[in-house]
Amino acid sequence: MQSRGSLLLLCQHFYPELVSTGLNMTELARELAARGWSVEVCCARPEAVWDRHSQVPESEVYHGVNIKRVRGVGAHRGSIWSRLLFALSYMLGAARYTVRQRKATDTIIATTNPPFIGLVAVVMRLLFHVPYIVVVHDVFPEIAVRLKLIRSGSWIEAAWRVLRNCVLRNSECVVVIGRDMKNVIDKVLSDNGPSVEIIPNWSDERTIRPVPRSENPFVQEHGLGERLVVQYSGNMGRTHNLECLLDAAEMLQSDERVVFQFVGDGAKRLNLEALASAKGLRNVQFLPYQPYERLPYVLSAAHLAVVVLESGFEGLSVPSKTYAVMAAGIPVLGLLAPMSEIGRTIEENECGVVISDATGAKVAAVVSELTTNPGRFREMGSNGRNAFLAKYSLAIAVEGYVGALEKIVKHPEGCPGLRSQGYEHEISVAHSDNTSRS
Repeated sequence: MQSRGSLLLLCQHFYPELVSTGLNMTELARELAARGWSVEVCCARPEAVWDRHSQVPESEVYHGVNIKRVRGVGAHRGSIWSRLLFALSYMLGAARYTVRQRKATDTIIATTNPPFIGLVAVVMRLLFHVPYIVVVHDVFPEIAVRLKLIRSGSWIEAAWRVLRNCVLRNSECVVVIGRDMKNVIDKVLSDNGPSVEIIPNWSDERTIRPVPRSENPFVQEHGLGERLVVQYSGNMGRTHNLECLLDAAEMLQSDERVVFQFVGDGAKRLNLEALASAKGLRNVQFLPYQPYERLPYVLSAAHLAVVVLESGFEGLSVPSKTYAVMAAGIPVLGLLAPMSEIGRTIEENECGVVISDATGAKVAAVVSELTTNPGRFREMGSNGRNAFLAKYSLAIAVEGYVGALEKIVKHPEGCPGLRSQGYEHEISVAHSDNTSRS
């Protein structure tokens, strides 16, 4: 098969680290390779893998994708300073590798994980005229300000915004994963900036599917039987209001039909376990991350799947695990704002319940309704599965990325000079044609 173009993907998380954005980027790279693209990935050495004793090579080929893993200093899941050191060391390693690969690269896709990796793409464009696409999974520095990692109005925030805007404005295309996120990015870009395309994250329709409980080994292994499972699966991060689930579990402790299940890890997990122990909760389970191949069974074990986004983070992040829940045919309990991307998705497709300003009492009320009216929630799950197949499958997302890439590869001369906030540098590019922007 003749290559449709050579692509370099810059992202911190990738196979076998199938958490955070790692799963999505792995699936995207694999599918682009299957469609004839020559795909190279430069990622960091993984930390969150199922088999922690496995040896992950520095380089390997996975489903036609060439993977280069850069060794970082520090730890992605350590302190703030350790995580910053890890991100910076990965970025420097990726920069060295990217420069070495410049002659073999037609296009770069840079994610926002870590936030500064797009600067490598800017340098490649400035020095070697290599065009790039930015995929915005999280909007920084706004998230850092809301998490109080940096002070609003500080010089750090101002400098970060300048660098972020430089990365966005010099891309050929900015891909965002939600309508609310597009509103945020549109305000950053000028009228003559790159196009902003909405390509929601996805789940693989060939892998994630509804699994009957009678055929589900995960249900049997964890003694779930016919109990009603309220499940949170994924990262238990700082921006996740999960304490209200434990408050709800405490209110419903007398109902032996209900169990609250937490699957995964993250900054809040130890605190949540300690809180559950202090409350003496017997209807709560904590389980580690599960292997990817077990994901259909894990999700299908739930009767209600919880998705969380703290107030104030609308447009800055999108909890994309929602699409896997929909693929499994499970109704969604969204603890988030109704006008956020996922809030709108749930309500437009009638595939769950949205609670803003979630409290234990509000969650308990929804779970109580689940116990008395299970048919309504099964219908929500069916609605979610149908909406997923129509709008949020991997195949649909890949076609969106292929369309964006083909516009660049077919018109590589349409790469303008470096533009940054408040000034311009002009680069003389032979036969430059700015009309190639989409």
